[in-house]
Amino acid sequence: MASSSMSPEEQRTDRPTVLAGIDFGTTAVGASSKYLGELWKQFHESLDKDTNFEIAVTVPAIWPEDARERLLRALRSRSANILGTNVHLAQNLVMESEAAAIALLSASANPGTLEGLNFNAKDTVIICDCGGGTTDLISFQVRSMEPLAVREISPSKCIYAGAALLDDGFMKLLRAKTRAERSKNVVKDLTDKNYDKFADDIWHNNMKKKHSVNMEGQIFDLPLKFIGKQVDQSTMEFTAADIHGVFDPVVNKITTLIESEMAIVREETGEQATHVVIAGGFGRNSYLRHKIADKVRSVSPVTRTNQWISVARGAVLHAIQTKSQSAPSIEARASGESYGVGIGNGGFIHWLVRWGDELSAEGLNPRPVPPEAVRHSPDGRCFLDWYRVKGPGAKAEIVRPLYYRNAVGGDLRFDFNWDGTKMHYVLCQGNQQLKWALGEEYAA
Repeated sequence: MASSSMSPEEQRTDRPTVLAGIDFGTTAVGASSKYLGELWKQFHESLDKDTNFEIAVTVPAIWPEDARERLLRALRSRSANILGTNVHLAQNLVMESEAAAIALLSASANPGTLEGLNFNAKDTVIICDCGGGTTDLISFQVRSMEPLAVREISPSKCIYAGAALLDDGFMKLLRAKTRAERSKNVVKDLTDKNYDKFADDIWHNNMKKKHSVNMEGQIFDLPLKFIGKQVDQSTMEFTAADIHGVFDPVVNKITTLIESEMAIVREETGEQATHVVIAGGFGRNSYLRHKIADKVRSVSPVTRTNQWISVARGAVLHAIQTKSQSAPSIEARASGESYGVGIGNGGFIHWLVRWGDELSAEGLNPRPVPPEAVRHSPDGRCFLDWYRVKGPGAKAEIVRPLYYRNAVGGDLRFDFNWDGTKMHYVLCQGNQQLKWALGEEYAA
């Protein structure tokens, strides 16, 4: 959803005002709807009330289906008071990494809007969106430049590695230093609020933003609460190694993810990745960008690393793309889930779609069902043992009978469409679409 124009510092100051209206005995959906409603209210007050709006919503790839559904419920709830006659949700949720890719590719097709990017047909692009809590990654290959069209090389990946985790690491460091350097009486009297205020001054507004590979150690004056009777020891030093130690556990996860994706690109295309682009708020950090550039050069010296782009802009372009051809066309996506049918009673699984399979994004992807997969229930219905796997190497955690009524003539098939966040499918026989229903789960 579009964010306000406030700076991170202003947003942090404003947050208590927003949270004040939330009943913390409510559900996660209830709290989220109130919070989102307050954000929308601030944004909407500055706009023409008679204008029609469509809200595009991005989610991390790691979010499970039930989390996405709860987010949509929060946005649609009465307490949020967001949707109305002239405010609607976009048809589909958008993966954050795909939104970043659309923004990047759109800018590259319009010289001057994103300096330094120059793509050609067959180029491969890895987009790494480094945010507050997660890092999302996706890779595309450019199929054509006029019109600009791409295919997804492998499904989106998402890991818990973001700027918020740095905050946790720094607070552990600050508390450890305080216990080691200050008296027991001082430590005993310090509250969470004391630590948070000190961290806000020296971390959020200083070291977190400015830290780089060449940064030297820094010495800070201690607040009075931290000094106590040790008036001759009124400072605290943070060495470069201290702050490297806060950044490295998170940064190393991100560089490892990029290195792994570069190997996938090389395996799938036979060529090294052409570009690695860093997006997201955390992607602006100098230390992170330097470490990524070092890793990319060590794996593939010819690969270019580029700077920061906007996920929010890509979400808007994704919504536009569904209504016009003015945004880049994603011709093919890599499936993020596997679907299959059981053969016989307790036999093997015949996979119709596997994780990573390339699926057309512009039409249906038919998959025939083997006749031996069809079974019959006592009430005369036909059924299939229906399997779904959510990721590579995962167990088939959903095993359910899929019931349907036979139509006259024609081979049985499923038509699949992966929209980047969810798999859509219909069951057909010949040229007729069949109604179906899932039964109760049973053990795999």
